[in-house]
Amino acid sequence: MTDIRSDRPLARTTRTTAEELLAADLVRCAAGDISAMARVYDATSTRVFRLAVVTAGDADLAMDLACDAYLEVWRRSPSYDPASSSAMTWILVVAYRWALAVRAH
Repeated sequence: MTDIRSDRPLARTTRTTAEELLAADLVRCAAGDISAMARVYDATSTRVFRLAVVTAGDADLAMDLACDAYLEVWRRSPSYDPASSSAMTWILVVAYRWALAVRAH
């Protein structure tokens, strides 16, 4: 059995969690892997959009905020440290801070 995201073999006794895959993809984003960014988006877009709706209070503005937040995730991915936080938490914090910054202007 191989990890479909890296073509490396998985140990039969190891089970890779969705969070581990997300973290690995976020690290790959830092290296410029656009496919990894697409997987990050697919795995997190519902939660990021919900956060944007709550923060913006408007679905149209939330869509813009969420899209811009993913650009910020891409730009800031080199600063992600898997030892410091989960990938989902890091992404949601980046998105939330981005939404607050946009609202402040």
